[in-house]
Amino acid sequence: MAASLVSLVARTPAFPLSRVARRASSVPGPAARPRAVPQPRRSAASVRAMSSGTTDYVGMVNEKVAQNPVIVFSKTYCPYCSEVKSLFERLGVGAKVVELDELADGSSVQDAVGQVTGRRTVPQVFIGGQHVGGCDDTLAAMSSGKLKSLLEAAGVTAKL
Repeated sequence: MAASLVSLVARTPAFPLSRVARRASSVPGPAARPRAVPQPRRSAASVRAMSSGTTDYVGMVNEKVAQNPVIVFSKTYCPYCSEVKSLFERLGVGAKVVELDELADGSSVQDAVGQVTGRRTVPQVFIGGQHVGGCDDTLAAMSSGKLKSLLEAAGVTAKL
């Protein structure tokens, strides 16, 4: 009995085989079904906001930063982006929000933001043309009082 138990354990894999491993080893398994990949929602207005047919995305990012006293490069599903956007809403600051996942060329714009800031992550916040940083940096600036001075220097009134 002990010998048969040992041989059973020796033949049993330590981990169950995945679908791919079962298929590769000719063990019948459930048929693989293709999974639908969710596509981000894109509105025509948001796509036109950054898409202008040019490939100079760094220049476009710099232009948007110069045109808007407060701008946030964000993604709709990012919790850190939501935190920053809700902070500006609570402060009554009308920040320009660029939702990168709603742009047809959002990945290229995000690459350009990364070239400008040295960070490819979102959110990226600019106030008065000055890069503040991401969520943690913006919240730290709020706690230290630096956010208030940046907003005042940019001519933006806030409920602080």
